[in-house]
Amino acid sequence: MSVRIYQSKSQKIKTIEKEPVDLKILEKYSPETITFDTPEEFTEYLTEHKEEMDATTTNKLNKKYKIRGYCITKIKGEICLKKSKNTVESDDRLDQIINKLDTLLNLFTKDFNSGSSAFMIED
Repeated sequence: MSVRIYQSKSQKIKTIEKEPVDLKILEKYSPETITFDTPEEFTEYLTEHKEEMDATTTNKLNKKYKIRGYCITKIKGEICLKKSKNTVESDDRLDQIINKLDTLLNLFTKDFNSGSSAFMIED
C-alpha cells in the first residue's frame, strides 16, 4: 500500500510505503444460555467459575447467564446482580397468559374429542 502526499509550493510528490493493517474478523457471540431461577443458584455457580467470569465482559455475561429478575453488572471489577425493571411483573403476566392458553387448549381438545362441540364451525 502506498500513500501519495502532494506539497503545494514545489508541486513535488512523495510516495510513502505503508504496511497493510492486520484486521481481525470476529464471529457473533452466541453462547449456550445458562438460566438460574434465584440469585443463590447463580452465586453457587459463580463461586466455582469466578476466575473465568471475572475475565469476561458484562455484555457477554448477560448473554450467557440469565438470572430471573436480575442482570449482571460489575462494580470496580466485582460481579454484582442488579434488579431488572418490570422483569418479575412481566414474568408473572407471561405465566398467567400461558396458564389461560393452556386451559383454553384443554377445553377445545376435550370438546373436539367428545364429538359434540359447542365451538362447531358451520360452513
